[in-house]
Amino acid sequence: MNDVTFPAATLSARGAVKQPVAGTTDARLRQAALDFEAVYLTEMLTNMGVAREPETFGGGFGAEAFQSLLNGAYAERIVGRGGTGIAEVVYRQLRGTIVP
Repeated sequence: MNDVTFPAATLSARGAVKQPVAGTTDARLRQAALDFEAVYLTEMLTNMGVAREPETFGGGFGAEAFQSLLNGAYAERIVGRGGTGIAEVVYRQLRGTIVP
């Protein structure tokens, strides 16, 4: 996958809350938010048809079985490179309701 830069990634990096200490409630909230963004992006990529083989190349059951795994890998890569900003919004919302 080529390096992709998302405008939201720079925005979230500038306004991001400092990384919490591992094992704390904040760390678990941040990880849950990152996981949520990865799952959301996986579904978005799947519905957009990313990694779907054209009918002319055969595809078949094997391609269908591993398409979701490839989309999941794409989503994790996007989140790892800064994401779209969804995780930051979810994290701040959860943090505001749990940690005063």
